[in-house]
Amino acid sequence: MGQLPSFADQPIAEVIKHCRNERYRFIQEQESESAACSELFWRALKGNDQGAWSAIYEQFKGLIYHWINDSQFADPDDILQEAWSNFYHYAPKNQELVESYNLSRYLKYLFRCVKTVIIRQAQNEPKQHLYLDINNPVFADITLIDTNQLNSADEHQLTQRLIELSHNEQERLVFILKFIYEYKPREILDRYQQRFQDIQEINKIIQRLVRRFQNDPIIQQYNPNLVAEECQNRAPVDSLTVAKFSSDTEAEDTLMGQPCSLTTDVLLDYVLGLASPTIQAQISASTACQAAARSLAQRILPFRWFMHSLSCPDPEQLLAYQEKLLTTTPQLIVYAHIKTCPLCQDILVLLDHLDQRFEPPQPTFALFRKPLSFGLRGASNTIWDFETPRYWITLRADRQSLNQQRWDLAGQIRLLEDRQLAAHELQALTLRSITDPNHTFSSSEPQAARFRILNIPAGHYTLEIMTIHGQIILEAISIEGVQADA
Repeated sequence: MGQLPSFADQPIAEVIKHCRNERYRFIQEQESESAACSELFWRALKGNDQGAWSAIYEQFKGLIYHWINDSQFADPDDILQEAWSNFYHYAPKNQELVESYNLSRYLKYLFRCVKTVIIRQAQNEPKQHLYLDINNPVFADITLIDTNQLNSADEHQLTQRLIELSHNEQERLVFILKFIYEYKPREILDRYQQRFQDIQEINKIIQRLVRRFQNDPIIQQYNPNLVAEECQNRAPVDSLTVAKFSSDTEAEDTLMGQPCSLTTDVLLDYVLGLASPTIQAQISASTACQAAARSLAQRILPFRWFMHSLSCPDPEQLLAYQEKLLTTTPQLIVYAHIKTCPLCQDILVLLDHLDQRFEPPQPTFALFRKPLSFGLRGASNTIWDFETPRYWITLRADRQSLNQQRWDLAGQIRLLEDRQLAAHELQALTLRSITDPNHTFSSSEPQAARFRILNIPAGHYTLEIMTIHGQIILEAISIEGVQADA
């Protein structure tokens, strides 16, 4: 590597301009050594220069959108903002990063921030309904297991027994989604249609798991709501009806032959706070259903938070596993979890897909249409049309005055299906001189579908448009009415 130029004393506008050229070489030629972009990163990471931070964000947010544009887990804008926040807070602490001239190294760190956010959002999505209505008398006085009071042997035994509730892959999937992540049956079916025939199949699995859960003496011996003798001596039952209720009214209601008509899976949704208002009202109107729900709650809810401790590895650990950065023992532990966790399996598939998108996309060269000039050589207006498999682009060069050799270049970009670009889809525009590639002009603030580059001298140019789908290059742009070779 030759001696790289120093930009330490250059104004930030000049550094940004050269960084833009280096990014162009990075995309076109995979040239990673980047003095100007590194200077921007150094000013941001070491000096907390807010102007440098803003410049980096504007330069590379298009690449982030390219990585996450087809993410199935969240809005790309949410991922972008959270990943950028993580980069802002943690990148300055990485000593190797703040001393690097390698643009690819900075982008790889930013890429890891994106992947970490995607993992976290994927893991947190199923937990959005996690709550317990403490004002509901059905749940009054229910005590949760204090995990701090369990010794390691008891914790291991309880964990192992909970896992053993599932006798096959189908049951294991439902156990994870329903008891740990609290999916509704319809949500399970929607997410894993290839694994289940219908909701009835899922509901039957839930009923089997609940029956085993509430009747298992090993599990229930840890239940603080039941005395040890009741757990050990209680005969297995196949319904949620309990023989003893907290009031004579409830007992009389059941003895009069009006048992709860709701199924186990519906009552479980109620206990977990997932039931619809209609079901909630139906249970509130029936003492038998309230009793059945309370019986289920007494045997399920105490373990609720403990089961969440059986959840997936944290995002950083799962990412390290995916990138093969863990040592042998942690790698084997995470591997054992992934074998039985469909959610982590899905996340790993997505991460592998994202890895394929890390490299900057190869540019698309737009198909040139003959320009239309109003007048002869030196005309005040010239219009070009360009087309790509995705976009239709129209340019117009307006001469500032007949006495000046300066033009303004206005443009409009539309998708071929005649839809305007969303605000985030157009990332950057650079007009580059063909005779001097380091001589560039940029659109100050490109809008979603329209842009304008001002005060351009006569000459031959290419226009580079960065979108979330990749870079588009428009050739054969000749100002002053001189048509370039098509």
